[in-house]
Amino acid sequence: MKARKDKLLNELSIKLDLEYTRMKSEVLDGRDDAAASSSRRLDHIQKLYDMTKTFPTWPFSNRMLRIFAGTWLAPILIALLVKTIETLIKKII
Repeated sequence: MKARKDKLLNELSIKLDLEYTRMKSEVLDGRDDAAASSSRRLDHIQKLYDMTKTFPTWPFSNRMLRIFAGTWLAPILIALLVKTIETLIKKII
């Protein structure tokens, strides 16, 4: 998913660059109506780029997986540690 997201972002950044260059030339040539249209397209492409940038690259973020694993594994590991210590103490005594 990361490769697909990077590809989309690259395609959109190329479109942004092309549209910006077109708008700049339209402004410099005095074609205000065309520049206004380019500006709207540029805004739409920028919004699409921003939305694409926020797409997750995995159904769960790494941070959420760590929190989930910690929430489930910590109590189990603590219980196992307590049982192991109890067993060791009983063998010693």
